[in-house]
Amino acid sequence: MKQAYFNELISVIVLTQDEKAAKKLLRDILTRGELKTILTRIQLIKLLKAGVPQRDIAKRLGISIAKVTRGSRFLQKHKNAFSEFE
Repeated sequence: MKQAYFNELISVIVLTQDEKAAKKLLRDILTRGELKTILTRIQLIKLLKAGVPQRDIAKRLGISIAKVTRGSRFLQKHKNAFSEFE
């Protein structure tokens, strides 16, 4: 991934002025599959942070236990943006 492209995406997101515009932007630039993946990852992280057992998360979100375990490892090893929302 080119850093310049990533920075440009961030600039576009930051310029989004309201929730309606943000929703339109995401629906315009992401496929349904991409959007679903992002939404699932956000829910995964939220459930892990809430202390929900990994098997329950996998069942709730319809994902593999391996994906949940990877998310758990990520939270343990890295300072991440989700820690800012506590």
